[in-house]
Amino acid sequence: MKIYKIFSILLLLSLQIFSQENSFVKTSGKNFVLNNKPFYPVGINCYYLQNLVAYGDTQSVIDIFENAKQMKVNVIRTWGFYDSDDTTDPAVIHSAPDKIHESGLIALDYVIAKANEYGIKLVIPLVNNWEDYGGMNKYVEWFARSSGFKNLGEIENQIWINGLGSRKYRYYITNSLTHDDFYTNETIRGWFKYYIVSLLNRENFYTGRFYKDEPAIMMWELANEARSSDPTGTIIYDWIEDIATFLKSIDTNHLLSTGEEGFDVSGEFYSNTSSFPKWFLDGTAGISFFKNINSHLIDVASIHHYPDQWNLNISYEHSWIDKHLEISIDAGKPLYIGEVGYKNMKYLFYDLLFKKILSDDVNGILIWQYSHENTDYFDDYSFNCYEDRQFCKLFQDYAEKFQNKSEYVLELPVVNAILQNYPNPFNKISVVRYQLVKEQFIMLELYNTLGERVKLLKEGVHLPGEYFLVINGDVLPSGVYYLVMRYRAGKQGIKILNLR
Repeated sequence: MKIYKIFSILLLLSLQIFSQENSFVKTSGKNFVLNNKPFYPVGINCYYLQNLVAYGDTQSVIDIFENAKQMKVNVIRTWGFYDSDDTTDPAVIHSAPDKIHESGLIALDYVIAKANEYGIKLVIPLVNNWEDYGGMNKYVEWFARSSGFKNLGEIENQIWINGLGSRKYRYYITNSLTHDDFYTNETIRGWFKYYIVSLLNRENFYTGRFYKDEPAIMMWELANEARSSDPTGTIIYDWIEDIATFLKSIDTNHLLSTGEEGFDVSGEFYSNTSSFPKWFLDGTAGISFFKNINSHLIDVASIHHYPDQWNLNISYEHSWIDKHLEISIDAGKPLYIGEVGYKNMKYLFYDLLFKKILSDDVNGILIWQYSHENTDYFDDYSFNCYEDRQFCKLFQDYAEKFQNKSEYVLELPVVNAILQNYPNPFNKISVVRYQLVKEQFIMLELYNTLGERVKLLKEGVHLPGEYFLVINGDVLPSGVYYLVMRYRAGKQGIKILNLR
């Protein structure tokens, strides 16, 4: 009888351990896995959740989780940092190298507990490259002050590095200390490691679990959009190796990503990059996607995607996403899009994007960003389900399909067709969909009203499926045009109107 009881206890403990282990998202080759089943993260960015709780607005946080659940969101990306000298701000988490604030962390506790309650996983970056919420330069400022530097804001010929929208950071913190010192200075690295260990070993006030044991956390990102001045990408790579080794010595439960945008130091490993701006792959951003994703310490490939701001063609046959997907597959790691945003024609853009990633090996997508209607956290990419019901319905429909991606069957066209462009008339860009029933050679040509060919837009062999073509109205005079699709068995055309 005693042996039976002991066996029963051991079996129960083993089942509990097995259950806990399976509650964390893992990777298997190029796929995410949860509870021994494929897991496809589809969700939103809400960087400000911890802020709302710290300022007393827990109702908005609950509303956001409710809306997220209705939209079929299974992952939210939100900040796990707030570095600031302002000790009166209840949202500040880290106000000095050795000062962690309970008010800021208990707000993050609440967000994690709510995520667990709603069955939503969190992706949490640990520091910001940009100066919003303190970021890397705040650490360098702390070091400068500790070394006796004063008047840190009075730098002649300051260099500002600009990112998307209002994102920016100073290169010089003093005449001899720069943003790069966050990565290279051993003292600063030690301070960042202190923050990491404080976070990972934090006991959540609401759940009673250490952060390193929280199943609601899917993944840590080492930084949000890390950049440097090193054209070889070595400074950031060495920092990643050191910090990732340290983090994984404490936390063996959670996945780890770099949180980067996908820029690189060379186009050597990227095919057909003629549509990319030169600075994407010439080391200007000081980071190497290829080098970082091939580190054995990094579990998941991260990119961001803002085609309108980056002047990328949204015709997805040869895209930013495709090239990184090839490299991620070669590295045997899942690729997720940590941020994606588009200002104009949002509904059409995401309709095209979701159709694309449903048919390829992209394993996760997190849209920037969900901005709750009762808050002040809005930007040019914001949406919410109060003002954008149609878009939220689109998102929900695709989220359901994406989460069942392993069972999704791509529906092939039954006839060749070229569909009316949208918008029409147009004065900037317009998108044309065309469908092919079988593998064949096609030509897409633009003619004026005199029957003269103005431009050959595309030609080549296409596999069966649906495709998209972007027409740039800025390079065309105003007027009526005819877009013709030719193939072996015939041709089809549409009339389009460009108004400049």
